[in-house]
Amino acid sequence: MLLIIFLSLFAAVFLPSVARIGRGKISLKVTAGVIAFVVASIGSSFAADCYVVVQPGEVAVYSDLFRGVLDRTDGTGIHFKMPLIQKAKKFSIQTQAYTMSVATEEGTLYGDDSLQAKTSDGQDVWVDLTIFFHIDPQNAPNLWKSVGDSYVDTIIRPNTRGEVRLIISAFTAEGLYSAEKRTEAQGLMEDALSPIFSEKGITLERITLRNVNFTNEFSAAVEAKQVEYQKIQKATYELQRIEIEKQQKIVEAEGDAEAIRLRGETLKANPAVIQYEFVQKMAPNVSWGILPSGSVPFLDISTFIK
Repeated sequence: MLLIIFLSLFAAVFLPSVARIGRGKISLKVTAGVIAFVVASIGSSFAADCYVVVQPGEVAVYSDLFRGVLDRTDGTGIHFKMPLIQKAKKFSIQTQAYTMSVATEEGTLYGDDSLQAKTSDGQDVWVDLTIFFHIDPQNAPNLWKSVGDSYVDTIIRPNTRGEVRLIISAFTAEGLYSAEKRTEAQGLMEDALSPIFSEKGITLERITLRNVNFTNEFSAAVEAKQVEYQKIQKATYELQRIEIEKQQKIVEAEGDAEAIRLRGETLKANPAVIQYEFVQKMAPNVSWGILPSGSVPFLDISTFIK
């Protein structure tokens, strides 16, 4: 547009001067060449303003000089528009990430950009998180009309900080120590922010709760409590171990008693077994023999005299 205005002024101001000079010094050919250049430049600018090239991952939105922002959107390709009257604006529809972090160089903004909030029990926490989102191609005209290019500063950042603070206030500081509660909080954040973003033409993909930082005093108290809990767990384990060993010994003793009882009953029913076991335990150099019941043994006395 500026080029066209410049060329028009050039034609209106310079060409008459050239024509006057031409009567004395410059030929009509030079004047015609200048006119041809101006006309060609204007025509080239006019032709270039007739179309817009949309790259992959982009969407084109249009505003009209008389009708304002149009509902028309175009994806990848070359698209025609009304020159001079219509203006094309291209938005990225790829996934974007906005990070708020306590680390100086990790966040989208330089420095400590973590989100400070209070828990339900009054503890201060600092939340690091990343919001993943993309512009909805069909709702891009609404975004351009209501917010423009500053949707991160106008929609993403303030709404995220407000909703996250509200959700964190529903949890205790000790609860946020657990992965289960952090996952629950993350889900509540997504549920709260998704409709807010969608209303402006932005689709929330997910929120990653990167970290929750606590005060040094609270962290030390939780760590001490965890140490005590581990001691209790260890003592409980030792008691359980002792009880198990006690039960094992009782079972073993009951088994031995039962074995003795059964053995006694067996010996009572079979007296010869006692004789057999007695013989089995005699010295190897002792001669022995088993006589039938009712037999009278005859011993050689001379063997004892020797």
